[in-house]
Amino acid sequence: MNLDPVVEIVRLEESAQGTFGALRVNKQLLCLTLEPPERQNQRDVSCIPAGQYRCVRTVSPRFGETFAVQDVPGRSGVIFHGGNTVEDTRGCVLLGERFAPPGGARGVQDSKRAVAAFLEALRGHDAFHLTIHRHN
Repeated sequence: MNLDPVVEIVRLEESAQGTFGALRVNKQLLCLTLEPPERQNQRDVSCIPAGQYRCVRTVSPRFGETFAVQDVPGRSGVIFHGGNTVEDTRGCVLLGERFAPPGGARGVQDSKRAVAAFLEALRGHDAFHLTIHRHN
């Protein structure tokens, strides 16, 4: 039996510069995340509200194979994809291998490698449950 992986985003920092976190698959750190700041779940400019979601494999015309976050209240088209700064998010979840160094624009780096690792970790799965919560 091929059980769904356990995927979670642990939010580490929330500020006007973005919502930064860590993505874990089956309790193992896989990569870092960047979402927009919290703006009352407004489409394209806000992070996903903390909670539990179902994610399904999809193909984005712009980003290729990825996963879509289902049932975000009042929103659709929320996916995991590559990018570096909050301007690249459009309300989605960016993946990176490391945070951008201080001094420049806040963001994540090595996004293409992080997306590849994410897809590899979820190979053979067409869906998973995602939990998003704050680090205590």
